[in-house]
Amino acid sequence: MPRTFGRSLLRGTFLVLAVAALPAAVLTFRDLALTVSDEELIAAAGGVAGYIVFALFSRNLAQWHFHVHELSHMLAALCCLARIDEFHVSREEGGYVSYSGVKSNAFIMLAPYWLPTLCLIPIALRYIVQDDFVVWFVAATAFAWALHADLTFRQTRTYQSDISDQGIFFSFVSIVALNGLCWLAVAAFALGEPVDAALRFAGHAADLGLRGADGARILIDKALARAGVLT
Repeated sequence: MPRTFGRSLLRGTFLVLAVAALPAAVLTFRDLALTVSDEELIAAAGGVAGYIVFALFSRNLAQWHFHVHELSHMLAALCCLARIDEFHVSREEGGYVSYSGVKSNAFIMLAPYWLPTLCLIPIALRYIVQDDFVVWFVAATAFAWALHADLTFRQTRTYQSDISDQGIFFSFVSIVALNGLCWLAVAAFALGEPVDAALRFAGHAADLGLRGADGARILIDKALARAGVLT
């Protein structure tokens, strides 16, 4: 019973914090969007358009999605210091990742639905190669993000065991909130502005937090006044 209560409390706290962070993430993303150059904007649009063409004409789109899905499980498991025993993907059976050393948890099970795994490759290369190639990695990041968005839209279903096992409400709220935060993180790193984005996010979060506290105080004072506690 104490373990179940503690798990529920931890999950509830995570959901509140993740959802509360979304407004600050949206405002920060707006700030980043205002700094995007024409070249970066064209590159991002080209990457998204490239994925749309790829998705329309690819005969192995499902295989791509299966591989990326299981890669996300594997990456999340490695982050939890698990040992990967088997990685399997097939057209007929879908795929699975077998690991040992850690227990299955929400971070591992829900990773494919919020973690844009393929975006990590062009983002990493963006900080290694010369600046002359930055727009190409922006395009590649946009392509990878479009694939992630398509995969998430297609596979986020209540019958998915990853989702049902973790609880439908918790899973869906987590997926929406974490996708919003990851969208901001991917954009910040792809545009080369992670520090500025972090500072802007912290500023917006603090400002929204103060406004929320002031609003809550006003509502409480009004409620106490109506109850006759305050005059």
